[in-house]
Amino acid sequence: MEHGKLIASKLIFASAWLFLILGIGYDLSFANVLFISIVLTAVSYIVGDRIILPRVNSTVASLFDFAIAFLVIYLILNASTVDGGLWSASLYSAIGIGIYEFVFNQYVRSSGNEEETERERIEDLDLRTESADELAPYHSDEDK
Repeated sequence: MEHGKLIASKLIFASAWLFLILGIGYDLSFANVLFISIVLTAVSYIVGDRIILPRVNSTVASLFDFAIAFLVIYLILNASTVDGGLWSASLYSAIGIGIYEFVFNQYVRSSGNEEETERERIEDLDLRTESADELAPYHSDEDK
């Protein structure tokens, strides 16, 4: 259920922000804005929050989220043949998404909602090594 709240939060913010920038500023239809928001939320949550965030700090994860947002928005706008301003529309949209993602990543880190990393899982195993005093594994008959 916790994942549902996090995804809903991302989707609501992305929809609102993209409607302000793309819907009002660049005259994109609400259906297209909603489609971009859903795709962006899915990609950002899977790649940014489930794969990248547990392995790096919040700032680096936010930069990845910014890049993901820019690419997803630019590619969908390019595919939907929006007239002019693709680069600036994608940039302004991604800046707002990136700022939100920084705050979102801080929240996820502080609330403990992130999955434990592989390093933490290995440290929890408490692995031990056996050692011996012999320097060589085989002894010659002369040593006896």
